[in-house]
Amino acid sequence: MDGHDSVMDFETEEHIGSTPPVSNNAGLLPQKRKNRSESWNHFTPKSSNTEMSKSAKCKHCDSLIKYNGGTSAMLAHLRRCSDNPDNAVNVTMHEPSSSSMENREAIVNSSPSVPKFDQEVSRMDLTKMFVAMELPFQKVEHPYLHRFIYGLQPKFKFPSRNTLARDILKNWDVDRGGKRACPPRESPQKNGAGRGEIIAKTVKKCLNGWELNRVLSVTVDNASSNDVGIQHLKRWLHSQNGIVLNGEYLHTRCCAHILNLIVKDGMKEVDDSIVRIRAAVRYVRRTPSRFQRFKKCIDHETIGYKGYVGRDCETRWNSTYLMLKGALKHNKTFTELEYRDRKYFNEMSKDKGVPRPEDWEHVELILPFLQIFHEATERISGSSYVTSNMYMLEVFGVGRSILNMCNLEDQKVRSMTIKMKAKYNKYWGKPDHLNMLLLIAMVLDPRCKLKLVAWMAARIYDTSDAEYLKTKLGSYLKSIFDEYSGRAVSRLGSSVNLSDECSTSETELQKYIQEEVENRPPNFDALEWWKNYILRQMPEVAHPLCQLLMIEDLNYEIRYSLYQLD
Repeated sequence: MDGHDSVMDFETEEHIGSTPPVSNNAGLLPQKRKNRSESWNHFTPKSSNTEMSKSAKCKHCDSLIKYNGGTSAMLAHLRRCSDNPDNAVNVTMHEPSSSSMENREAIVNSSPSVPKFDQEVSRMDLTKMFVAMELPFQKVEHPYLHRFIYGLQPKFKFPSRNTLARDILKNWDVDRGGKRACPPRESPQKNGAGRGEIIAKTVKKCLNGWELNRVLSVTVDNASSNDVGIQHLKRWLHSQNGIVLNGEYLHTRCCAHILNLIVKDGMKEVDDSIVRIRAAVRYVRRTPSRFQRFKKCIDHETIGYKGYVGRDCETRWNSTYLMLKGALKHNKTFTELEYRDRKYFNEMSKDKGVPRPEDWEHVELILPFLQIFHEATERISGSSYVTSNMYMLEVFGVGRSILNMCNLEDQKVRSMTIKMKAKYNKYWGKPDHLNMLLLIAMVLDPRCKLKLVAWMAARIYDTSDAEYLKTKLGSYLKSIFDEYSGRAVSRLGSSVNLSDECSTSETELQKYIQEEVENRPPNFDALEWWKNYILRQMPEVAHPLCQLLMIEDLNYEIRYSLYQLD
């Protein structure tokens, strides 16, 4: 995901007015013509009472630029002026020229309101931004980011991705008072086994540093190295007596990653349509002049949409969904562009051609379906709130949507959903494929409990599988409750009574399960609910059940530590 094909290229309507500066633009260089700089073709001198405060007004953006020492400041302004029609989108990774640096520094230093630049403070702010926005470290080397920061402060020196990773880990350790252990410094091996060992060592060092001696689960994606790492970690936790339920569900597969795999398999059916629309979008967003021609083709009265189109990153289907969503609203605009811009037609014809009517029809059919995946991914990818209790809720919802879409009449969409169903079944198609800990977390959400789990399972699986899942869930629920309560671990065969009838030996766990579900808003905080209500009403059960939900906090901390390995 280097160069232009990245998430940072996904432009929204807020970005459409920005036109990047171009170094050494031939049209902006001063020409010797009667000792008059070319810059005066773009500026109007303003009258002044003194020779020491000369200024000129830019004809493009009306900015006032001082030129006491010559026209260098004016030329520098022209290179970055977003309204200058001579500027074009040319992004390079080259260092700015020394003359350009001097011109920009002169402008920055001429304003008394600009605070003194501090490289270390700015570098610290950069690390905080990457952590807060959860950006991959490689984005620090992205040319668009360099260009933007250079326009604000040309003195800033960007760190490499490795330096940024070291800064974040060092600052994180300092902020935590030295209690958080930094991961080992070994270099990742090329093979999955070597990388898996490094992952296991990283998690072990983190757990020791945090003084955590019990682990419920670790969430990772489906890379083979992660499978190896989990096996190493499981053996170590067994030796430390620090594992729950014998580590049977230690390995939690990332829901967002699986959703990504499901969608990618399905979208192969409409790949040509997506390729043509993607190429059309990239054509109009490549230069400001092309985008201006595209805007002239827009009929706002017939479109009724104020936004524009943005490029996507091919490796991130969510950005592709957003690109298709915006492009579909401008399908008539692209058709009009085909007639007005011959270059557009000729360039597109070199590959798969311009988007066809059936391409827009396919996109229109699949977008509502893709929206379900998009929204599920957005919800499950949150890092500032607990997501373990909604994991299986999203899984069941997506599964039901796939079953419904398999019955549609359109052959293209039906083929797409059949492929999605096959990939879905690989991970979640049978009760034995499911992670019981995630189902338990769903039961511990007072809006769901066992009733919602049973109802949704009946909509996904046949009767025998749904009943088997309910029985298995009850057995594991009691086992882990006993384990967290400090009691002897129950045998998995002794299931808790989950019927509506109360038994004489009713436990606090049974009381919780048999109570009615809570009617709460979508932004309901399950942990806060346990803290404020259950702690006062059922102190014996609250502590172990709260611990089960708190595992998401541990998962987040481990993901943070492993981030440097990406």
